Amino acid sequence: MQITQNGNGKVPEYVSRRYQDQLNLVENIKQLDEALAFDKTQWGISFADSTITSREYFNNRLLTQYCLDIKKMTFEEFLSDTASEQTIKTQMRKWYKTQK
Repeated sequence: MQITQNGNGKVPEYVSRRYQDQLNLVENIKQLDEALAFDKTQWGISFADSTITSREYFNNRLLTQYCLDIKKMTFEEFLSDTASEQTIKTQMRKWYKTQK
């Protein structure tokens, strides 16, 4: 899977964790799944660059990345969308299964 870039060739700026190994949505979902499988009680998730973030933040970041990069929603569409978090999560998981 290629990383979606904006018109000037840069990585989208809405994603705050923009290290090269954190840009691929498929790999990010896989990393979250592995962390959950390892220990469901941990609050955080660790990255290769030695940083940590909460799993809740990381999950929400993945949902945002899915909506903007994969569903190609504009920022306005994203903000006004009335779909529930669970609906978007279900859509993202269905998409993820097709990427394996």
